[in-house]
Amino acid sequence: MCTVSNQKISAVSSQCILQTPDTHQVGFPQNVRVHFVTFAEASGLNLAGHTGAAAEQVQEARAHLQASFPKVHPIAWLTQQHTINIVNLDADKHLVDEAAFDASTTTCKKEVCAVLTADCLPLLISHKDGAQVAAVHAGWRGLADGIVEKALAAFSDLNVAVVIGPSIKQAMFEVGDDVLNAFGGQQGRYASFFVDNGIKDGQQKWLADLPGIAQLKLEEQGVNQESIYVSDICTYQAEDWPSYRRNKTPFRMASLIWFD
Repeated sequence: MCTVSNQKISAVSSQCILQTPDTHQVGFPQNVRVHFVTFAEASGLNLAGHTGAAAEQVQEARAHLQASFPKVHPIAWLTQQHTINIVNLDADKHLVDEAAFDASTTTCKKEVCAVLTADCLPLLISHKDGAQVAAVHAGWRGLADGIVEKALAAFSDLNVAVVIGPSIKQAMFEVGDDVLNAFGGQQGRYASFFVDNGIKDGQQKWLADLPGIAQLKLEEQGVNQESIYVSDICTYQAEDWPSYRRNKTPFRMASLIWFD
C-alpha cells in the first residue's frame, strides 16, 4: 500500500483545484487518467445536483469541468444514494438519469467514470491491462453492505490497481455503535479499525478508519497490497476540499477515471 501525497495539485482555473496523483507506481497503466477535482465554495459552483444547489450552478460547474477535459465523452453523473448499485456505462449509460447508482464501470475509451464525495471514500479502480476502469462512492453504509466487493466482481479478474482518494480520516470520523455493529461489532474482523472515543451524551463513541476498512476489503478479495494507493488528504482537515462533517457543506468533490 502506498500513499498519495499532496503532490501535483494545480488550478484548472482560479475557482477550481485539480489533483492528479502519480498512480503508475502501483500498477496503473500509462493510458489511465485519474483526477480529483473541487471548486472553491466561494465560487458558488457545485458539481452535485442532489444537495440543494441551484440547477444553474450545477450546470455551470459541470460544463466548466467537462470543458477542462475536451477529449472525453460527456461525464455520466450518478444519482448517489448510498446503494451498492453499479452501472455499466457501455450498455446502460442512459440509466444514470433514471435510477440510483453509487458506482460505474466501463471498457470504452474516453468514457469517464465519476463519483461525488465530501468525506466518503472515492475508489478508482483500473485493470492493469488498461482496458477497464471503475469509480465507486463508498460511505460507511455502502462499505458495510459490500459495494467494494461488488465493484471488483465487475472485472474479469483481480489484476487491478486501486486509488482511494481524499476522504475523512479516522481522527475526525466519530461514529456510534450502529456503525461499529454494521461491520460486525467488537468481535468482528474490522474491530481494529475502531478506536474507543469515550462516552458522549450517554452513547459510546468510536473513531472509524474507513480507508483502512476499504484496504482490508480489497486485500480480502485478492487485490495485491502493493496495488492499493491511498491519498493522505483528510477532507475534514484540508479546507480546500469539501467536508460534510466539518460544516455540512452542500458542495462535493469529483473523482474521475478513464482510459485513452
